[in-house]
Amino acid sequence: CLTALSALIAAHAADTPNMYFSGQLVAEPCMLAPQDGLRELDFNAVVDKDLYLHGRSSGRPITLRLLNCDITEGRTQISVTFGGSPSAALPGLVQLDGGGASGLAIGLETLQGGALPLDTKNPLGVITTGTNDIAFMAYLQAEPDAQADRTIGLGPIKASVTFTLNYD
Repeated sequence: CLTALSALIAAHAADTPNMYFSGQLVAEPCMLAPQDGLRELDFNAVVDKDLYLHGRSSGRPITLRLLNCDITEGRTQISVTFGGSPSAALPGLVQLDGGGASGLAIGLETLQGGALPLDTKNPLGVITTGTNDIAFMAYLQAEPDAQADRTIGLGPIKASVTFTLNYD
């Protein structure tokens, strides 16, 4: 009797939908170049006395190449949203993921020096048909207390960021 009940429940479960699918079909105007899907930026050697003196390092360029851009649907404005662990001392900048260095965060900015804060849709400009290069800068910023107290910790610098490109 218990076996018949189990078979009846199993048959009923097989007839009842228990998996649902959803999504949205979209036409993306561009493709990201395969080599740009995972990027690594090496700050090389940054001297702490420069951080104490200026509060930040010079920017290091990052370029993302967009391929096969098709703007026939009229979406020509591009923006980027960066995600990562935010710095408590420097909101909008990226917290270091350990590695040794401390008292620092990583900032992102346009080539003209405009801030590109985390978790914000940041406009980058206009795309055209074909290939487009999206360029911005990354820099090291000293946390105010670490700069004032001269307690920036030396060592390797590690952090990670995600990015999402938006087309309007």
